[in-house]
Amino acid sequence: MKFKSLQARICVTAGICLFVSSASLVIYGLFSTRANEQYVSAEVAKLVEQSTIREIQNLAESRANAIQAKLQNALDAARTMANTFAASKTPQSPLAMGREQINNVLLSVLKDNPDFNGTYSCWEPEALDGQDGASRNASDGSNPTTGRFTPYWTRSAGNHIAVQPLVEYDSPDRHPNGVPKGGWYSGPRTTLKESVLDPIPYIVQGKQVWLTTLSVPIVADGKFYGVVGADFDIAFIQKLSEQMSADLYGGKGSVSILSNQGLVVADSQRTDLIGQPIKALLPQSWEKVLGNIQSGRGDSLLNPQTQDIEVLMPIQ
Repeated sequence: MKFKSLQARICVTAGICLFVSSASLVIYGLFSTRANEQYVSAEVAKLVEQSTIREIQNLAESRANAIQAKLQNALDAARTMANTFAASKTPQSPLAMGREQINNVLLSVLKDNPDFNGTYSCWEPEALDGQDGASRNASDGSNPTTGRFTPYWTRSAGNHIAVQPLVEYDSPDRHPNGVPKGGWYSGPRTTLKESVLDPIPYIVQGKQVWLTTLSVPIVADGKFYGVVGADFDIAFIQKLSEQMSADLYGGKGSVSILSNQGLVVADSQRTDLIGQPIKALLPQSWEKVLGNIQSGRGDSLLNPQTQDIEVLMPIQ
């Protein structure tokens, strides 16, 4: 292209430069707008994620505290009974605690605590009153074969309260999920320490239920006399898990409650897993989760594989 004058050449050159500059500004503007949108979107997503995690953490903490309070109440009741029964075995004790008196205490505690499934006491042979042999035919929870005092006061689903003899307290065997059948008794007898046992299947008034049981040793002057305890039908914990799940975004969440030894205590979606190892529930991450549970650590994250928000809250 030829220009007849210098003025025309300058005008065309300036026009081209202006066009190139304008195009560059437009392209930069589009790029900048898109980058800002992506930044804002990422920041908003991060804020929503953090807010959601906090909300789930708060809900999990409130439910963990509720379960902890119920278990603590049972443990406190068992401690009080153990201290009372132990005091009756000390020299010159003014307390006269025979089978009838102990049964009255167990029954009263069960009636006063509607959340409890049962209260019980299991004594060493001849450790209570030396009357085991004469108590074989008693209907007070004494063992029908040996007369050993082993009363277990229970509440059925229909709120019927009855007493039955305890079983399996001397068994060295384990339940299919690995929990010792007599762990609630043999543990305190061996260690003289309190026991909170993982879920076990037990026959209560002719029906099998899953129980978590808390037992305290009866010790006087360093001598072990037996245990006293309280237990829960873990249906109440299952109910809590289902209520919590319903509170999570219209039931879109799921809630699992796991024991320190790695057994499923409750699950809002898989009741068939109750009493089973954690591996059946979390086949990919069970080792990490179990490690956190046993060290008492909580955890919160957005799972990159499932895009689920996962919150782990300890129950002390």
